[in-house]
Amino acid sequence: MPREFRQATSITITASTSACAYRCSYCQLVDIAVSRIPIDRYVRVIERFLEYKESKRLADFEIGHWLGNAFNFDEYEYGKVAEISHKLGDSYENICMGGVPHQSPEKLRKWLAFRQKVGAKNIIVAFLGHGEVHDQWNRKAGNFAFQMEAQKVANDLGMGLIQRTFLTNSTLPLVERWLDLLDELGGNVVQRVAYLLFYSGLARKFEHERVTRETLDRQSDRVKAIYRDDQNRWKSEKDWAEFLRTDKEYESGYGDLVLKLDDSNIDQIESMSCEEIIADLTQRTKAAYAAVPSREELCEKYANQTSEKLYMFTWDMECLWIDRFLQQNPIVFERHLTHFGR
Repeated sequence: MPREFRQATSITITASTSACAYRCSYCQLVDIAVSRIPIDRYVRVIERFLEYKESKRLADFEIGHWLGNAFNFDEYEYGKVAEISHKLGDSYENICMGGVPHQSPEKLRKWLAFRQKVGAKNIIVAFLGHGEVHDQWNRKAGNFAFQMEAQKVANDLGMGLIQRTFLTNSTLPLVERWLDLLDELGGNVVQRVAYLLFYSGLARKFEHERVTRETLDRQSDRVKAIYRDDQNRWKSEKDWAEFLRTDKEYESGYGDLVLKLDDSNIDQIESMSCEEIIADLTQRTKAAYAAVPSREELCEKYANQTSEKLYMFTWDMECLWIDRFLQQNPIVFERHLTHFGR
């Protein structure tokens, strides 16, 4: 049966206003084009939707925003983003160091201290291996050393550390040494966690690096201890296919709207009411979903029913299956409006 897009229950407002200083080979982002939209115009669109929600008494209507993983804002921009995030109920406490320009410890201290002043409490550092291997994955010479230095500066400022690594076939043998280096560093470790690669952005081309349950089970207890808390719900593709045939627990919402602001549409969006924006996005999102197969059809026709490779989420699977569908059926649809848009 075709996908049914319900009445809109949420809207996520996005704009790529902060450029990454480099782009990791496994980047999760699909689109990193940088917009010239001033931060004040971006924030004002969000504020309009907050006013709309309050005036219409839409207590259950959720408003989110997304500016990408890079935190390369100047102080004014960062302050504005932190302020609007707080209004949306997001503490904005964590700073992702991915894509941040390399800089001296002195400049980095000033950079972090300002963010700490307006509410940041932790930095997030992500790794694939260590040393030159990490640098190759991140496509930035010296990045491993910079991420380690950033943690030292954060430690000195009293900030917490969120340390992440991705589990791949080629870097799993390096995790023990990575743990040694982090233990030597010390500091206030808020979280140390290992993820599977998401099936999104550039990471989609690394399916040969995707691990199996057998591979994970062979690791030491020390490595197993940092697997993400939901790792018991990770499934192989063949198990996801079987699960999704019968279980509705993970049914996608299909009530989520995405408003992507860019240089070509910001003037039009500012001239429209919130009701007009929602109506337009709803119609276009319904059309986007109508153009592609149902989840059941994707599962039956495009799932590898024998694959042991592990995935964390249903959207990982559906994005993989929609890619296989599009290879055979190169249609054009507004993918970014759907949950396939990762």
